[in-house]
Amino acid sequence: DSLCSLLGYDGPEEFEQLTGGSGHGYILAEDYESVWDNIKQKLDRGESYSLEYRVMCKDGSILWVSDIGEKAEYPDGQEAIYCFISDITERKQKQMEMDAVNQEVRRQAEFLTQLYDTIPCGILQFTTDKPEPYGMGILRIFIRGRVPQAYKFSSAACS
Repeated sequence: DSLCSLLGYDGPEEFEQLTGGSGHGYILAEDYESVWDNIKQKLDRGESYSLEYRVMCKDGSILWVSDIGEKAEYPDGQEAIYCFISDITERKQKQMEMDAVNQEVRRQAEFLTQLYDTIPCGILQFTTDKPEPYGMGILRIFIRGRVPQAYKFSSAACS
């Protein structure tokens, strides 16, 4: 029932009818093969598994889920997989946003390093977005082959 609710189905009957009751019906097609291969490998070795993948809800929206499970055997010999599936969409979105920001920072750092390495003189860095105490900003001067110097300045001096 919990998976049905998470995916927006009214109950197990509707879930079974619309998804066929299998992962093919709700795990995104591009994720399904790797998800199932990973689960199968772990369960075949008698280990529990832990995965993150995307699923499609009844309304067509996509969620990221964390799936932790293990195989169990009933006294009559039948096997089942017990799993805990939780919605991690918000965390994944924040992680992807952070990855994009980090990639942009790396790109800018590479550009500035290349610029610094090719300019025979120096670079001035002037910041006012985070003023120091008492309305002071910072001017940093980078001259090739020397220790960077920082000078404080008053925003009033720039008026």
